[in-house]
Amino acid sequence: MQRETSSGEKFAQKLSFAIHKSRYALIGFLGALIVVVVTWVVVSEVRSKRIESSTILVEAAEKKLEQLLGEEDEARITGLAEELITDLERIIDEYPKLYAGQRALYLLGSYYFNTEEWGLSKEAFLKLADGFPKSYLSPVGRINAAVAMEEAGDFEEAIRIYEQVVEKHADASPEIPRVLFSLGRLSEKKGSTDAALEYYNSIVDDYGSSSWTNLAQDRIIYLNLD
Repeated sequence: MQRETSSGEKFAQKLSFAIHKSRYALIGFLGALIVVVVTWVVVSEVRSKRIESSTILVEAAEKKLEQLLGEEDEARITGLAEELITDLERIIDEYPKLYAGQRALYLLGSYYFNTEEWGLSKEAFLKLADGFPKSYLSPVGRINAAVAMEEAGDFEEAIRIYEQVVEKHADASPEIPRVLFSLGRLSEKKGSTDAALEYYNSIVDDYGSSSWTNLAQDRIIYLNLD
């Protein structure tokens, strides 16, 4: 007489059948997982090499800028400047999202600032600020762009950019009191005493421990006496 299959044996048979049936899916899943892991390793390795190679390039460009700023021979200056701009633009184009890219923009803005090409300096610094908004160089780039516009005599544009610094970087940059003082100073140049007082009072009210506070208080007293 044939023995009746127990419930435990039935479960084991069903489990064995399910495993056998799904083995191809399991093999496919493991294969896909291996592909993902291998791809991640390859991408990480490629990115690491890009970071390393781009950093070497931007460090070389930084040394070239230092050499250029210390050079006195006019012919040599012209040649180095052409090389530097070519190198920096190449880094910016090839590594737009890496640290080397933002550093290259900073160096390019600094070069144009030193050669008093204020519009080009502003352009490079703002591209840095907008392209890397979370970088510590973002507020620095924006401030430098505003200073370049001051040097160019375009006070309206300088004010616009300084106001962007306050709007975008108030919680991240320790330079906000300096920026507010610059806004007050430029407002005075425009003859906008009320606006200047507002900026100076902001320093006194919100940044009492800043080294700019005493200067702001002096300007407040002067403008109120005037």
